Amino acid sequence: MELVGEESIAVLPFRNISSDKENEYFSDGITEEIINALTKVEGLNVIARSSAFTFKDQNTDPKKVGAQLGVAYILEGSVRKSGNKVRVTAQLIKVSDSFHVFSEVYDQELKDIFEVQDDIANKIVRKFTENIGVPEMSKKLISSSTKNIEAYELYLKGRYNLSKGSLEATKVAIQYFEVALLKDKNFVLPITGLAACYTFLGGSGLMHASQAFEQAKEYANKSILIDDSVPETHLALAKSFFWCDWDFDKTGSSIRKAIQLAPGTSGIHGFNSIYLLATGKLDEALIEAQLAAKLDPLSLNSRFHLGEIYYRSERYIEAIEIFNEILTANSFYTQASIFKAWCHFFLGELKSAISIFSHIPISSENSITFFGGLAFAYYKQGQHDKVLEYLRRFNSEVEKGNRYWLNYNYTLIFRALSEPGKMFEYL
Repeated sequence: MELVGEESIAVLPFRNISSDKENEYFSDGITEEIINALTKVEGLNVIARSSAFTFKDQNTDPKKVGAQLGVAYILEGSVRKSGNKVRVTAQLIKVSDSFHVFSEVYDQELKDIFEVQDDIANKIVRKFTENIGVPEMSKKLISSSTKNIEAYELYLKGRYNLSKGSLEATKVAIQYFEVALLKDKNFVLPITGLAACYTFLGGSGLMHASQAFEQAKEYANKSILIDDSVPETHLALAKSFFWCDWDFDKTGSSIRKAIQLAPGTSGIHGFNSIYLLATGKLDEALIEAQLAAKLDPLSLNSRFHLGEIYYRSERYIEAIEIFNEILTANSFYTQASIFKAWCHFFLGELKSAISIFSHIPISSENSITFFGGLAFAYYKQGQHDKVLEYLRRFNSEVEKGNRYWLNYNYTLIFRALSEPGKMFEYL
């Protein structure tokens, strides 16, 4: 793994050593809060939560973790919560020689947890400021946005469930965020959490996009009225303006504000690359996609988006290399297979494209035939009879209820058959 730089850090999941294992949400929440705080520091490269949490519940060798994540420093720690008392330990470790730059123990009341997190984050920043030249921060990285600790714990439970990335867990997260707001209606983070929930539901297809993004926008705007310094709020607005309104001016304004507030956040740079791609700025999109992938090196989605940028830029060889990496890690990553096949198609390697299109795995038991890609490849080979064959076969699959990529497949098949009228019916 390429080193992100000397000014780079991964915050590994703090271990929950409480007697109650249900307090996992609390240790994860503290970890995530510190990650989010550090992403606000200009010049500091912070590994994203999704990659850092790959090492949850593992006995980690700092050198091996540092090599995998491409970082110079690692923060690890533990949390013990009992009643209204909390003990937090934190160690900043230099990867190259396993030297403990600092090691701290905090015994505090639960109401002081914000000060504990802010102190840890600022100790890290001071070390980077002294040794590497990262600009000094003039404000607190973590502030107490509520005095109601019960509301804060409910918020952390919401974040814990949202991070699971499923429909059911997101519904649970929404409930926690809503109850947190009943405890403190001006607590901005649950409002931001609700915006993030509906952004996820709309973007993942688990909810009708226009409805989901409208709700995300409503919560994001409400959040900004209370506190406009939360970067996730501006990211949620950017996604709503982009996916729901197709308003590129407002998208750009919101995403620039999010980057200004949290320049080290992989997800913000990743979405910015999508925005830049849509506006035709391929070179800038590639730079942002590369940065997002560096900050989230174990995320297959970040790698896929980088591969997609190479594909859109007609850099097919580089795209294939990335899609191969993804498929080595997860052979059932369907979109990587489809894009890899198209790369071979545009390179004129029709046999390779046909081979991939013919048998795209979606599980160990099942695979799909990407009929549209096959039809178009055979069209390029001049085999009209094969195009008609795959139209019949796809019609048969649709009648059985197999509707994978229905509109896309029909669009390509009818394009291959030179039937634009039918093609446009499915666009």
